[in-house]
Amino acid sequence: MSILTYPLGFIGGGKEFYNNVMENSLRFNDDDSASLTKTFSTAGNQKTWTWSAWMKLGEVSTTAQALFGVDNSNIIYINDGSNPRLRYNSSSPSPSADMAASKFFRDPSAWYHVVVAQDTTKATAGDRVKMFVNGIELKSFGYESQPAQNAETTINSAAPHYLGKRAAGNLFDGHLTEIYFIDGHQLGPENFGEYKEGVWIPKAYAGPPALVVDSSPNNHEVQ
Repeated sequence: MSILTYPLGFIGGGKEFYNNVMENSLRFNDDDSASLTKTFSTAGNQKTWTWSAWMKLGEVSTTAQALFGVDNSNIIYINDGSNPRLRYNSSSPSPSADMAASKFFRDPSAWYHVVVAQDTTKATAGDRVKMFVNGIELKSFGYESQPAQNAETTINSAAPHYLGKRAAGNLFDGHLTEIYFIDGHQLGPENFGEYKEGVWIPKAYAGPPALVVDSSPNNHEVQ
């Protein structure tokens, strides 16, 4: 499972445009059953957290592709179907959260920046889970069921967390890089990216402490 090195011109332009922020990515090949797994030694804040990553699809698939999550039912993934879209599902605790964006990922040659940020302590239901793609908050959903106030999901629990799959499979095929998980904060995309000449590009993260997935060439095996 190799790391691909990009000349920071994957959207257009060269190194000067992208400021040397993103240089490598993890390549997940579903035919190799590639994924990463980490079990947190202690539970973090299961009400409030943020997950951010840059993603490039290896294929536009009719099969669901999991990006990040816990067990089989608390996951961030690309929904199955001919029009794949970002989806967040948390079936425990009840009532469940289930949100599927109306924005489709139809271009396997494009990089997308994805942020899912949760804070179930918020009084307004629509503020509890926020989803962003390329710096823009998603406001239109195919369906939207927000978590109950103060619900604690299994994400950020002392349990195995998966990158590139869920426990039962649904392997991701494509590239992931600049992957951050932030405990106890609901952050917006401005912490991870910025607009330059009208294009959303990555920037160096300087926010609260984060769990970072290392995609440097010295850590090129994904298992």
